[in-house]
Amino acid sequence: MTSAFDTINRSKLIDFCETFLEEDEIRIIRDLLSNTSLELLCGQTLKTIPTLVGSPQGDGLSPTLFIIYLEAALKEVRASIQINSQSCHMLTMLTSFSASLQKQKTITT
Repeated sequence: MTSAFDTINRSKLIDFCETFLEEDEIRIIRDLLSNTSLELLCGQTLKTIPTLVGSPQGDGLSPTLFIIYLEAALKEVRASIQINSQSCHMLTMLTSFSASLQKQKTITT
C-alpha cells in the first residue's frame, strides 16, 4: 500500500512553494528532498535505490510539505473545474445560438 507522502511530486511542490516562501526556505526544502534513497532487502542483499518522489518519512517537516502539496493539487483541480465549467457554459450558449439560427432559417425559407 502506498503512503500519501510517497506520491508527492517534488518539482511541483517546490514550484508552488516558490510562490510564497523566501529563497532560504526554498533552499532548506530542496536540501531536505535531495539525495534521498530507499533501502530494499532482496534476499540477503541490501539494495539502495535513489528516490525522486515523495517526502522523507519521519522528518518533522514532511507533514507540512504534504499539506502544502495537497493545497497546490486542489488549486489545480479547482482551476480545471472552472475551465471545464466555462467551456460547458460557452458550448451551451453556442448550441442555443445555433438552434436559434436554424429556427430563423426554417422561418425564412
